[in-house]
Amino acid sequence: MELGEVARHRGAEFADTARRRGAELDESAKVRSVELADAVKERGQDVAENTRRRRG
Repeated sequence: MELGEVARHRGAEFADTARRRGAELDESAKVRSVELADAVKERGQDVAENTRRRRG
């Protein structure tokens, strides 16, 4: 393989890896976003319940 071919091949491998890693990070961010939203919602419900208990 010539040097140019090797460089193109390595470049393509790098691009594929970067795309895969980017997709993994996107998916991870989506999962964490949902987890955070669930935690905030749960905490809000806890606060509301505690407030109701204190008031009456």
